[in-house]
Amino acid sequence: GKPWECCMTMNDSWGYNPGDRNWKTARQIVGNMLTAIHNGGNFLLNVGPGPDGSFEPEAEALLEQVGHWVGRNRAILKALMPHPFDYADQKLSAGDGNTAYVPLHHYHGPNTTIAGIGNQVQSIRLLADGRDIAFEQEGCRVFITGLPETPPDPLYTVLTL
Repeated sequence: GKPWECCMTMNDSWGYNPGDRNWKTARQIVGNMLTAIHNGGNFLLNVGPGPDGSFEPEAEALLEQVGHWVGRNRAILKALMPHPFDYADQKLSAGDGNTAYVPLHHYHGPNTTIAGIGNQVQSIRLLADGRDIAFEQEGCRVFITGLPETPPDPLYTVLTL
């Protein structure tokens, strides 16, 4: 119930360190961001510029990949309700009013199930492009049957319920 923040680096150093080549992946960074959002926190990503103010090419590439994901999935970053399903879904969800955003941590192809949904789902769409997704609901389980064969998003595919 208290404000909190997750501060992370893009590699293992908080400042410029040309010897630190242990870069996180864009998926790791987005996963950490989603974990913070799911748990009601803020995410701060540190980038250590070089002495001339420039960024390492790896940092630039990571910022570009994460930035593109943010551009496609901005709504989940603005969601004000952490874990709208009381942690039951285990999908790093967040909510805003009557809308829930559910990132698919593991993409299983066209079919997947989300459990622990206590509401009647009216529709499911891909957040990145608004495409409608087929589903059926039985009680607290939502059986999704209309996802593309391959992940529509290379980092995390986010569903809007």
